Amino acid sequence: MVRQRNEQIHRVLFWCWILLRRKASRSAKDLLRANYVLAPSNRSHKRFRAIREHYDDWQCRHPLDYPEQYLGALLAGLLGPNAPRWQWAVEYVGAVIASAGTPPISLNRDPRYSNRVNRPSDCAVHQMFWNVVLANAEQLSVLTTNYDILIERALRHRPMKRPPSPGCFYGGLPRPQYLTGAAQPFSRWSPERVIEMSGSVPIYKLHGSLNW
Repeated sequence: MVRQRNEQIHRVLFWCWILLRRKASRSAKDLLRANYVLAPSNRSHKRFRAIREHYDDWQCRHPLDYPEQYLGALLAGLLGPNAPRWQWAVEYVGAVIASAGTPPISLNRDPRYSNRVNRPSDCAVHQMFWNVVLANAEQLSVLTTNYDILIERALRHRPMKRPPSPGCFYGGLPRPQYLTGAAQPFSRWSPERVIEMSGSVPIYKLHGSLNW
C-alpha cells in the first residue's frame, strides 16, 4: 500500500515537472522576440533594435535553434564581425525580463517573471506539485538556480491557512526579511509598502532573485 502510494506521488511529480518544462521552453523561445521592451534611452532602443534584427536574421537561418544557442554563439564570437556586442545582448535580455507584465500586451506576461511575491500562484500544475511535496515532506528546503518568483508565490511569503501553506523565506540571508515596493519586481506604484518573508521553508537561490 505504501509502495503504491509512493509510485502515485512520483508519477504526479514527474508529470508536473514535464508540464512546467514545456511551458518554460515555450517562454524561452520567445525571449528575443518580445512585443514590448522597456528601453531607458534612445541609444538603448537602437541597441535593442540591432540585437533583434540580428537575431531574427540568425533565426531564419537556424529555425530549429533556440535563443540560448544564439547567445552562446554571440558570446564565443562565432557570428562574424558585423554581430552586435555581447554587452548589448545582456542589456536586451535584462530589459525583456524587466518588462514582464507591462503594457501594452506583451509575450512577457509570464507568471514566472511578473506579478507580486505576495500574490498566490495561479498555475494549477505548479500548485499541485507543491501540494504533493508539502504533504509528504516533514522537513523541506528549496535549492534553485532559477531567479523567477514562482516558488515564493506557491509557498507564500508567510504561513497561510486557506489553502494551507508554511510560507517561505530566503535561506542564507539574515532575518527578518522585508520586501519593499509591494514586493513586486520593478514596481514604482507602491514604493512604501513593506512585506515580511516570515515563513518556515528556506529558499536558496544560487543565481539571485528577480526581486533582490
